[in-house]
Amino acid sequence: MTAPSPLLRRVVLFLAGFTCLLMSSGESNYGQGTQPKPRNHEQWSKEIARFEEKDRLKTPPTNAILFAGSSTMVFWNTAKSFPTLSTINRGFGGSHLSDSVYFAQRVIVNYAPSVVVVYAGDNDLADGVTAGQLRQDFLDLVKIIHKALPKTRILYLAIKPCPKRWALFDTQKVANQMIEDICKKDERLQYVDTVKPMLDETGKPRKDLYRADGLHLSDKGYELWTSILKLLLDK
Repeated sequence: MTAPSPLLRRVVLFLAGFTCLLMSSGESNYGQGTQPKPRNHEQWSKEIARFEEKDRLKTPPTNAILFAGSSTMVFWNTAKSFPTLSTINRGFGGSHLSDSVYFAQRVIVNYAPSVVVVYAGDNDLADGVTAGQLRQDFLDLVKIIHKALPKTRILYLAIKPCPKRWALFDTQKVANQMIEDICKKDERLQYVDTVKPMLDETGKPRKDLYRADGLHLSDKGYELWTSILKLLLDK
């Protein structure tokens, strides 16, 4: 048998060493899991301060229906959608559910609302937050609200199936199911299924319900959500 050339021997030794290095690295990280990136909640401080300045200029109503969450709430003209109801909109765009938890005292509890309508979650999952972490954030939010306002109802609007983030739909379904299961255990909580009405006959998101960006709701999308929510709020 012909002996391998010096060049071939060096290649074999290099590959063997590189393989061992990869295996060693994998073993050292095995079981540790990926640590979520720390969330900078304070990035929203100026936005929250603007809410408080607005409140100083005009005292908001108590016992109102408060809308909290991300940009889906920001763009919702709740006063126009629910003209016969007393509403307060305290959504701040780009936020995660954990941001609402962090500022819950200032953007929710201080208003003493009778009902809190929450929409958040798709930004979270898009940024790598797991369904389990989102579930815990919801539990934390409920705990803070009900500690101060034990009779307040909390309605959670399901994470919407938008075209831009369709790749996350399976993860969204898991997160939605986890939160729905929590809501079933407490009569003060309600999971609002906005997903089924937003899908077409093929099971894909209805494009007419979204703006051109495939992420935010169109006027027709808000009309749909209003019709779903109005039945619950009128109760």
